[in-house]
Amino acid sequence: MGSVLPNKDTLSVPENGATEAKSWVPTQDFAAGIALLALGGFALYQGASLPAGSLNAVGPGLLPRGLAFGIVFMGVLIILLDFTRPGEHLGFVNLRPPIFIFSALMAFALTIKPLGLLGAVPITVGLAGFASAETQWREIVVLAAVLTVACIAVFGYLLTLSIPVGPSGSAAAFAALWK
Repeated sequence: MGSVLPNKDTLSVPENGATEAKSWVPTQDFAAGIALLALGGFALYQGASLPAGSLNAVGPGLLPRGLAFGIVFMGVLIILLDFTRPGEHLGFVNLRPPIFIFSALMAFALTIKPLGLLGAVPITVGLAGFASAETQWREIVVLAAVLTVACIAVFGYLLTLSIPVGPSGSAAAFAALWK
């Protein structure tokens, strides 16, 4: 974590002999603190219309509001600690993992109803597997097969949830074309 106070490591001596402090560089902890502040602020904004109630008569907004304040508090604490301890600079941010993980989540949301678990899980695992450049396609195929069978067994049969196991509606008609 970076410090805004000059010390012997952050001072430079220019040619004229005057002492200046180097500019402050954001660290990973500072960025994490800002992200927590944004998340907590968003949760507080979204839950503002929910009545909190009291400890004797808990309302639907008490727990979300308490968690949001806790997240904001942790964000402030992380930012304050960032100014007291040295840390790793923010540096290059690899966008590949969050893009593919977000894409996998969106693909699952868009494919679970028409394709069921049989189609949504392999698509989701396949997209999430591209988040790492080190993942091999064989690993993705094996993981997709195992997770598909496990999800169908757990959600479809053991818990008997109303999640479609196979294709339904127009997806079933599309699947019939390939038979």
